[in-house]
Amino acid sequence: MKSMTGFGRGTFGNDSNRVAVTIKTYNSRFLDMKVRGCESDPAIEADIREFLQNNIVRGTAYVTIEPDRNVGQKAAISFNRERFEAIDQILMTIQKDYGRHLEISDLASSNDLISQTDNTSFSSKSIKAALDVAYKQVEEMRTSEGARLKDDISQRLNLFAESVDQIGELNSNNSSERKVRYIERIKELMENVEIDETRVAQEIALLVERSDITEEIVRARSHVEQFISLMDLDEPVGKRFNFILQEMGREVNTMGSKSANPDLSKIVIQVKDELEKMREQVQNIL
Repeated sequence: MKSMTGFGRGTFGNDSNRVAVTIKTYNSRFLDMKVRGCESDPAIEADIREFLQNNIVRGTAYVTIEPDRNVGQKAAISFNRERFEAIDQILMTIQKDYGRHLEISDLASSNDLISQTDNTSFSSKSIKAALDVAYKQVEEMRTSEGARLKDDISQRLNLFAESVDQIGELNSNNSSERKVRYIERIKELMENVEIDETRVAQEIALLVERSDITEEIVRARSHVEQFISLMDLDEPVGKRFNFILQEMGREVNTMGSKSANPDLSKIVIQVKDELEKMREQVQNIL
């Protein structure tokens, strides 16, 4: 069980030609890849995307390839003369035709006129080596964060299971109490009327069955067991967690709608709160 959040930075090469690859990953429903720094070689970008697809699997991944600035490499600064002269001509026209004076900063920023360029090129082998180092760091962070999420979700699952057990106890007591109340109420209403006691008993049993939540409790416990079994798998489980939590929520909602017991309803509200917290955590699980 791993998190989708991770960061890693790897370098490869010598002091005069060292490449740095940075990988940042965040949670997302699907795999979204953004690669910057290898625009001049589509083949390298294709290899990186294939690597991410096979290893990151799900989430948003940002990959940046650049010279390692830590070893003193300097980027060349270039001035876009053609763009400057075009903007200057526009400013002169505005001054002449409209009598308004504008500064060049009103139309362009320094980044529009001055840029840093790197003439350094890196081999596919160097980039791949740096990428491997960065990815290992990402995996370490995703695994560590996944362990933290696992601990938190495990505690909430235990609270959920304990609450379901409490609901089960209340449900068992309520079934007998409801049956007694129905019988007493019918006797009050039909005190001087001859009734078919067998038919009445059947109708009471049907009413008790309709308000019984034993099946929902059994299914909720089963969902907890499924969830726990998935937590130890070394594969993506986030989407399955989402589905199981939806089913758990459905069972809890049914329990709440069937029961008129205020104590049981109070527990149902608490359980819903824990489920919502688990849903938030699960959104970041691979």
